[in-house]
Amino acid sequence: MKEKSGFFKRFIGVLTAGAVIFGVYCLGFGAGNGYDLKEAGGKLRAAEDLKYMQLSAATGERSLLDSYSDVYEAVRDAVVSINVTFQVTTSSGSSGSGFDSMIPWFNENFGFSIPEDSIPDSRGYQIEPPQGAGSGIIFHEDEENVYIVTNYHVVDGVASCQVSLDDEIMVPAHYIGGDEASDIAVLSVSKADAAEAGVEVYAVAVFGDSDAMEIGDQVMAVGNANGSGKSASLGIVSAKERTFSIGDANYIAAIQTDAAINKGNSGGALVNMYGEVIGINAAKLSATTVEGVGYAIPSNGFMDIVEDIVEDGEVDRPFLGIEGTNWLFNGEGYPDVPETGVEVVSVIEGSAAEEMGLEEGDIIVGFNGSPVTTMEELQNLIKETSAGDKAEVEIVRLTVSQSRRFGAVLNSVEAITLTGTIKNMTQGPSF
Repeated sequence: MKEKSGFFKRFIGVLTAGAVIFGVYCLGFGAGNGYDLKEAGGKLRAAEDLKYMQLSAATGERSLLDSYSDVYEAVRDAVVSINVTFQVTTSSGSSGSGFDSMIPWFNENFGFSIPEDSIPDSRGYQIEPPQGAGSGIIFHEDEENVYIVTNYHVVDGVASCQVSLDDEIMVPAHYIGGDEASDIAVLSVSKADAAEAGVEVYAVAVFGDSDAMEIGDQVMAVGNANGSGKSASLGIVSAKERTFSIGDANYIAAIQTDAAINKGNSGGALVNMYGEVIGINAAKLSATTVEGVGYAIPSNGFMDIVEDIVEDGEVDRPFLGIEGTNWLFNGEGYPDVPETGVEVVSVIEGSAAEEMGLEEGDIIVGFNGSPVTTMEELQNLIKETSAGDKAEVEIVRLTVSQSRRFGAVLNSVEAITLTGTIKNMTQGPSF
């Protein structure tokens, strides 16, 4: 019987996190990945280097606004409300929900009635797909479209999306591209669709320098709070370059604020007192002992990303597709077993690693001709590649059996070289 090589001594680094939730109003959906926001953005780009985003430096006009209402008015028409419908599947693979078998009982006992236009499952029951709401910021327009930046987690797993530019009329939005790692996505709305629906009022946001913000500076969070339409909440910059985690996500160099970031505020604007967008609201810390801890992605951390998405539909985020841990073994009694490397804990479905043939328990000892002794080394080597590049992974595969008398027994040690094509981390929805 083959089993994991758990009898070898391993070093496992575990990242623990507080309870942080997205500011997206939905029923049980979310996503995220580790990302260094400061490394991505760095200093504010020169205005002439940006094709799609409008910086305050380019307008030639900048002054503190007289009142909080003036700050809100400066961004109100550039912040949009987003309503989404999530894709759901039944256990049989058709559209629906795992709750479908209970629908007749609930209808009979509680008088529930599922709408006729809901998605039918394989047995003919009608399933209402889950709905969600978020926010977005208009950052560019051309002759045909208006372009909106939001959080990737707002649209992840979404089947359809509608946007209200004026907080009244909903128009269909289309997914341009996104980057799950940085939690940034770009949508577009056709001007023809907006005009046909009667939408006339909207504006393009002006973006400011998030690095110039100091702790104690006042800010305003504007967004579609609780899915009820645009609203504003006031606060300050509580901290800068904060790290916060959501599930497997680890965001570095985020802005912390005590401005209320409620459900539905994800993708909305964090605004300075000049009326400039200096961040995208992303999440809040939720705990019985915590109040007023919200997080925003700083503008300097996502401008380059937005530009790349508009140009190419994606950000080049090379992705091997494994979860791994550092491997340490003293080598005593097993000379063919590597002393260091990366043990594959799991292989992500559809990834380059799966297509190469990597398996759980494999020990990665080399990547593209360079030795691998730690996860950090492997990650740095992967970063040097691009999606579409050919890659070569050197592994050691251990075959282990379980014996009643001797316990775990090492049967064989095989050195293998696997080849494949690196993929992009974010695949994205289609709407």
